[in-house]
Order: sequence, then structure tokens, then C-alpha cells
Amino acid sequence: MESANTSEVKRRGELKSTGYTGSTLTRDRMAIGPCEHVDKALVAVFVEAIQLLYAAVSAARTLPPTDDPERNAIRQILVASAAIAATEAEALVTLCSFDLCAPARIHARALGDIARRGLLLPSHPDIALKMFESLEASRKELVRKIPKDHPARKAMEPLFDGAGSETMQKIEQGAYDGDDQSAGIFMGPYESNALSKWNHADIVALADAGDRLLGAGERVRSTLAVDSDADLVLHRGLGKVLALLHVMVELFGVQIRERLDELIARHATFVDRFKAETEALKLRMAQATHGTSD
Repeated sequence: MESANTSEVKRRGELKSTGYTGSTLTRDRMAIGPCEHVDKALVAVFVEAIQLLYAAVSAARTLPPTDDPERNAIRQILVASAAIAATEAEALVTLCSFDLCAPARIHARALGDIARRGLLLPSHPDIALKMFESLEASRKELVRKIPKDHPARKAMEPLFDGAGSETMQKIEQGAYDGDDQSAGIFMGPYESNALSKWNHADIVALADAGDRLLGAGERVRSTLAVDSDADLVLHRGLGKVLALLHVMVELFGVQIRERLDELIARHATFVDRFKAETEALKLRMAQATHGTSD
């Protein structure tokens, strides 16, 4: 029986590379709004960082494969992860710039998850290779979500007969538990869960929406969509993009160090302000918790 990896190559063809050209040229533009309720200066730095991440991905995609399967797996997973992170970061900053702060939260969570992988996976080459080889199992699991009597499931299931059962999600769960994950850099469980409530219409978000509606008056849309803490979310998101850019320099040798250092310096000008805002947010949360317990 042919391996799952062999069958995947047969369907998609061999991976190709044009050789490392180091190109950091991109022609795309981003749609940024009027920034009525977010810091324009912060948004400007964020936009430049995202554009640099797209450029870094553009350069890194041309690296030729290596003879080391684990090294090759890390490269391919992280280049694709950085590419998706760039789109998540763009969605975050674009929505916030148009004052759609609340529905933008989920993109901050996604960006945090990808940045965590980018910073920690290079220390786990064995995990990277397992993840790389889990494509067929992951697709098989997805096909299993199709209703049993649906013609598409009957047609697709035989394609994955040789696939294993370890999906990428299962492999990555707990893979980094032994690593030092500073709350100042990585997104903790609280932050990750809190950022997902609105988009899933969780009861916590429903209560939040209900409270907002009570005082909305005629400004229903802005009352629901705008977050007072949106700048803090953007600040945290920008830090994740800069971390991924660091990975692109260290792991892929993309020639953006000078530009990255400039963006890090500009980002640092916001740090003191957001430290104060973070402490104020913690105080509000503590007061809310204390009030509930009373």
C-alpha cells in the first residue's frame, strides 16, 4: 500500500522552487479606513509591519528544499504559517481601522496562535515533521464531518484509506507545554478565550452586547462594534507580527534586519503607554470580580 505522503504527492505534484531570489517586492495594497476610534500612528506602524511580513514571505518561499526532512518540514510549515499570519494581521488592523473592533478580536487570537508556533516550532523539529506528514489524516478527519449519506463523502473517503489518524491539531495540542511561554510575549489561555467570545456569540458576548444596547441610543452600530481596548489588542497583535518577522530573519535569512529594527523601535514608543493601560484593565477586571463576589 502506498504511503499517505506518496498519495498526496501524486495528487498535487512534486514541490517546486525557483531557488532563493531574496525578492521582497510586493505590489498589493491594504484597505485602511478613517481610524476614527483607534490610534492612527499605531495603525500606521502595524500596516508597515504587515507589508514587511508579506515581503518576507515572498522572499522565503523561494528557498530550495533541504535534504533534511525535519528542516524541510519546519521551513514549509513556517513559511505558510507566516503567510496566513499576514492575512490574519491584515484582517485585524483593517477591521479595527473601520471601527469594527469587536468582530476583529478573533483575528488577534488566530495571529497569537500562529506566532506561538513560529517562535516555538524551530525547537521541535520532530513535531514539525509529524505535522508536515499529517495532511492526509487531517483531510480524512475533515471528510468525516460530511454527513454519512452525502455523495461527496462516499466519493472522497476512499482517497484517504491509507491515511493515519494523527491530525495536525492533535499533534500540536500540548506540543509546547514544556516550553517557557512568557505572558509578555505569548497569548495566555485567558486572552485567547476572551478574544473568541464575540465571534461565537458566547453567552459572555451576549451579555456584553445586551449591556451595550441598553445605552446605545441611536448609535447602535458604533456602540456594538467599537472597543475601548482596541488599541491594546492592536498593540499586542503588532508584537506578534514583529516576532514572526524575527523568525523570518533568524530561520530563513531574509534580508530585512534594518527595516525590522526600525519598526521595533517605533513599536517600543507605545510600550509604556500600553503597560499603563494593561494595569488599568487588570484593575477594572479585579473591581468587576470583587463586585460580583459581593
